[in-house]
Amino acid sequence: MATFSFVSSIVQKSLTSSSDQLEKAIEDVSIKAKETESKVYKLIQQNYHDYTAFQSYVTGLASQIGSLQEEFGKLSHQIETETMTKAVESSTKKDAIKKKIRETEELIHKLSTLDDICTKLELFHSLLSAEDTVKAV
Repeated sequence: MATFSFVSSIVQKSLTSSSDQLEKAIEDVSIKAKETESKVYKLIQQNYHDYTAFQSYVTGLASQIGSLQEEFGKLSHQIETETMTKAVESSTKKDAIKKKIRETEELIHKLSTLDDICTKLELFHSLLSAEDTVKAV
């Protein structure tokens, strides 16, 4: 029975020692878990802050893009309007130039006709002068 008591005492001390070690290990794990939880919480807060800042930045960019698209639309419309106006002006000038060319060609034709008439009148005048000279002689 003494051996049983001795073995029982060793087992008791061993269990108590193991129990103390287990409690210490549980306490250490609990402390590490709280530290890890704290780090994870801080990382989540930082990531949320970063995400919120990024989301705000993207929203700002989207707004700027919208404004630029609106401005581009206005400029595009303005360029299109100016191009059409210049095309109409150019067409009008081109028509005016064609009209002036036709008028000039008509004047050249009339001048040519007048020149022919003048030449014929001069010839007729010469003939009349020659006939008067012949009659005078």
